[in-house]
Amino acid sequence: MSKSPLFRVLVVTFITSAVVAAGIWVVSEPGDISVKAAVTIDVPKPYGERIETQSSLATLTIDGRVQADEILLKKLVADAHLKMADHAKNAAETWVLMGKGSQRQLDFEIDWTIAFENDRLISLHESTYDNGGGAHPNSYLNSLLWDKRHSKAIRLADLLKNASENSAALEMISTNLFEQWKTDFKEKSNLKEIDAYSLEWAQKGLTPKESNFGTFVLTAGEGAEGMKAKGLTFLFSPYALSAYVFGSFSFEVSASALHPYLADEWKNEFK
Repeated sequence: MSKSPLFRVLVVTFITSAVVAAGIWVVSEPGDISVKAAVTIDVPKPYGERIETQSSLATLTIDGRVQADEILLKKLVADAHLKMADHAKNAAETWVLMGKGSQRQLDFEIDWTIAFENDRLISLHESTYDNGGGAHPNSYLNSLLWDKRHSKAIRLADLLKNASENSAALEMISTNLFEQWKTDFKEKSNLKEIDAYSLEWAQKGLTPKESNFGTFVLTAGEGAEGMKAKGLTFLFSPYALSAYVFGSFSFEVSASALHPYLADEWKNEFK
């Protein structure tokens, strides 16, 4: 018995609806329907803590993937607890100074995210929001490069052949970042020429010594998960290179620029 066009349409609609409800996706070409199973990615839930007092509300969030490394997770949590306790102490003192009618709970947030990860290294970025009750809240950037194989932190000095003050490697990084800063600052300030005070501020923050470049993450390329880093991205909190109003800065130094200065142990981690 022949089926009407309307009947065939209803059948196709029913099948399509059932397919979608079952969690599979359909690719249709004229005269053809093919069905493939959906791909689901199981992403671990972030690790989180919340510590609250009358005057302080502190929260900690860590990328869920970090939980696969128990030693690293314990380190991040322990470090965060120290900062959260310090904030609670300061908030309690500020609470008293505020006086009745002005007293409010002060927020403190720590958020760790993964910037890059391969078989050996995991590069993490920390963003901290700190409301200390002043004219404005503050924000800070921090980072950690972790050697999963040996369960230890890796500093910039470990990555480079020579990270002594004014070494060739740090001179290169300093010059590279300063040129990027000038371009970025002009855009942020809407200035064609940078004033001497701002230049001096940035030059001081970018003096070629390791302590100025201690906050960095490995730069991931497109589809580079599990692969090699394409460089380093250096992070600077507000006030590090200019006034608070201009916010934070981040600048990348490519793997090709870094390669002549990298210690032999780490050259293969970059491309």
